[in-house]
Amino acid sequence: MKPTRLLTALLALTLPLTALAAREGDFEYRILPEGGASVERYTGTAADCGIPTLLGGASVVSVGKEAFEESLSLIRVTVPEGVTRIGKEAFEECRNLTAAELPATLTDLGKGAFKECTDLADLLLPAGVASIPEECFEKCTALKSIALPAGVTRIGESAFEESGLETIALPAGVTEICEEAFADCTALTEVVLPDGLRSLGEEAFAGCTELTELTVPASVVTIGRDAFARCPKLTLVVKPGSVAETYARNNGVPFRTAEG
Repeated sequence: MKPTRLLTALLALTLPLTALAAREGDFEYRILPEGGASVERYTGTAADCGIPTLLGGASVVSVGKEAFEESLSLIRVTVPEGVTRIGKEAFEECRNLTAAELPATLTDLGKGAFKECTDLADLLLPAGVASIPEECFEKCTALKSIALPAGVTRIGESAFEESGLETIALPAGVTEICEEAFADCTALTEVVLPDGLRSLGEEAFAGCTELTELTVPASVVTIGRDAFARCPKLTLVVKPGSVAETYARNNGVPFRTAEG
């Protein structure tokens, strides 16, 4: 055996079993160092997929990065109880996915988890989810509304950009809306911002062409560049002397003041 091949073989033998993928049915998985199994890749073609609760005798606790990416046959998926994390781009471009049933145990969504799931319309986020990550529902054009858990505090960059949202009410605990979070949501007509909101990122609502009125609470202390650009019908409702009033005056955004 050549020295390089021998070295490769020896390195493979020293890898922990947790680094090696295994297969069970339509699922490739690995056992995590901390315990539990992570789905690494779905290779099936079922329209309705129920992720197993056990793989390799271990409880499934994670859906890994890109595990279901571009699974075009998938129409419905059920993620089992016990799963706490859905990884980066796990379901990205599952363009025919219409419904995802998520477990009460879920706490962590990865960047772009459901990005470009253009048919996704039925989704209930569990109470343990505290942040909507970057690009999570970007270009989910069939998603008309979504109830965000009360514990959500942050809406990540491009989280709902170019989605089909028509209405959205943000929970009382949301303090930050990142850049382009709702940009180019051209069907969006109603947004409720919470009184404790602190920050609106650049282009947060840019291109929301059907949005006519938005009340910006006095708690907001920073508003990014072009936060309301390309919103031809929009009038801001602001408190006298607020950051939002100053921003509107300085940037030529139509506004009216409201006491109380």
